Amino acid sequence: MHITHIKPGESESVMAEIGRLGSAHRIHALVARQVMELGESICSIATPL
Repeated sequence: MHITHIKPGESESVMAEIGRLGSAHRIHALVARQVMELGESICSIATPL
């Protein structure tokens, strides 16, 4: 899970608060210029004949 749009100067406190929640998920804050690579989704649409 990635946290986005944290206000400048609040990253440390926001991530500390999230850490205290004890989530089983790996939670990270995205940083400036970081690129998330998402999987490619291929979808086929059946058209009626």
